[in-house]
Amino acid sequence: MKIMFDTNAFDHLLDKGGNYREFFTRTSQRFQYYVTATQIEEIAQIGDKKQEGRIQKTLCLVAMKPEIVNTDIVLGSGRLGFIQFADESDTTYEDLLTDAKTNVNDAMIGAAAKREGCTVVTDDGPFSKKLKAQSIPTMTLDEFYALATCDSAP
Repeated sequence: MKIMFDTNAFDHLLDKGGNYREFFTRTSQRFQYYVTATQIEEIAQIGDKKQEGRIQKTLCLVAMKPEIVNTDIVLGSGRLGFIQFADESDTTYEDLLTDAKTNVNDAMIGAAAKREGCTVVTDDGPFSKKLKAQSIPTMTLDEFYALATCDSAP
């Protein structure tokens, strides 16, 4: 199963405690983890007042050993070498944007997840609702954690 975490899920994953390095090693047989430069940048931009959190999220991301995938080109967003031209017929990015267009990063993550066939793990209810409306599989971190720690999971 392909998994892409929304950046907010890292907070809740770390709240679970335990050894996330061991967790990702143990679960890598059942799950393939994916990330975009967008999530990496969101973690890197955490302010110095929350430096310990930034370090923990970075270590968690490294322990995950994710495949880094491209996002579609969005003016003013994206990182050279980690972007690609969108398929003109694919309106996923636009459909995931809020009316105020304040969730550019979420829309980029969601569009990349759809293209890669990933389930998005997020605790952001409105984002999850938009993902589901675009037929992008989603689950909360608690749902993912329960699935990942269940011995009978595929």
